[in-house]
Amino acid sequence: MTASVDATATLVLSFEFALPTVPTHWQSGTAFQTFEEDVVDLRASTSLFDCTHYPGLKTGSVSLRFPREIRIETEGRSIDHGPFPEALEAHFNLSVAALPLGRAVASLAFDLRDLELTPERLDAVTLIEKLWAPRELSTPPRIEAATASGRQSLTKFIDGLLAEVTGAEPHDMSPARLALFVESPALFDLVLAARAEADAPFPPLLESFAGCAQNVLDHAHQDRAETLDSLDPIFAEDGVIVIASQRILIEVARQSRSFHEGRKVVGTCPYFLLVHVLATHNEMVLRRWVDKVSGVYNRILDVQSRLAGKDVSRLASADVRLIEGLQKEFADIRVSVMIDIRSTAFQNSFRYDTEREMFDNLMATRGLVRINLYWQSVLDSCDQAISDIARLNESSRGRRMNIILAALTCVTILSVVIDLRTEIDAGSTVVSTFLAAGAVFGAFAGLLLLIRRLY
Repeated sequence: MTASVDATATLVLSFEFALPTVPTHWQSGTAFQTFEEDVVDLRASTSLFDCTHYPGLKTGSVSLRFPREIRIETEGRSIDHGPFPEALEAHFNLSVAALPLGRAVASLAFDLRDLELTPERLDAVTLIEKLWAPRELSTPPRIEAATASGRQSLTKFIDGLLAEVTGAEPHDMSPARLALFVESPALFDLVLAARAEADAPFPPLLESFAGCAQNVLDHAHQDRAETLDSLDPIFAEDGVIVIASQRILIEVARQSRSFHEGRKVVGTCPYFLLVHVLATHNEMVLRRWVDKVSGVYNRILDVQSRLAGKDVSRLASADVRLIEGLQKEFADIRVSVMIDIRSTAFQNSFRYDTEREMFDNLMATRGLVRINLYWQSVLDSCDQAISDIARLNESSRGRRMNIILAALTCVTILSVVIDLRTEIDAGSTVVSTFLAAGAVFGAFAGLLLLIRRLY
């Protein structure tokens, strides 16, 4: 039974953040640009999308240190899971992709070099993932990063590195999205054979690999169907298997020339990195506008609840101000959504079927297509609700205008009555008196009509 395989692996942690201006000392890499121009045809994009990569902004060596064991809570029980490897030695490479409207994705690649891939080392990758998604854990794990300058928690190491290079603070960063690239003929064959051997037990290495794909450490207690679901690829062709979940993208290749070339520039396969970075960007664009739309949607519901049962023709001035503020907020969000989704989100413009299919399937696997469709329908519902509320506001506005007209009519009647009395006192003719009385009657009739409209 397979206990370990030889492999070359890189782990990438990517974070989306605001980058209003690109520092002048950053240099875009011509080597990476050749990879990008080969695989992405931005001229075919339907958006105003643009992307400039700045590779190798910070490089160095680091030793990732793990706890010996960790307690996990799963399926109603507590168990100690381990052992984890004492350390993983890596070379790190920080690159940044500058994107439209002052956004960017920073990618920190850990090149694990040539290593013996064991279940414990795959579990260590899962443990890193749990720093941002501590499923099965009551608190995030304690993982340390040791460099020549000292030893600190891995999260502090990452925060400090990103702040030093980009100027962004930890609270500005999105949660990490991970990408694991493994070149290993043996692991590729193991994953490929998993479905063919219907009754054969899975080796611990394959169980750990499936757990890594789904952010699960309790993989030894998963049944066969769960393990197979975890190994279900979003893309597969000769020599390549790609697996994805909510927070990690994994590619296993028999052999990859572009991986070895790209490691020198960005620490991993550049084509794989592009798919990962652009999918991360799209996800964060979508989540931002979902937050905006859900916020205004909740306020629309609050306003509808507040107005329920009220005489819509008698809205208080506070209600009117609330409606008008909501109309403006929704109009601003409409413009913002149009800019974010139509202009800054990456429309699949990969030249080749491999990356194009991988990108589409990754977006679908992470539920981004479904989320987009659902919240587009919510946005349309908001549009209809705002129109209905606006009509209430117009009704109230019409009532206020009628009140003003009634007041003016009263003033007119009073003025005519005063003029009539003056005419009578001055001994006016019968005709003049009759005309003045007719004016009073007409103004009074108009006032009655306005009162009827108001009530």
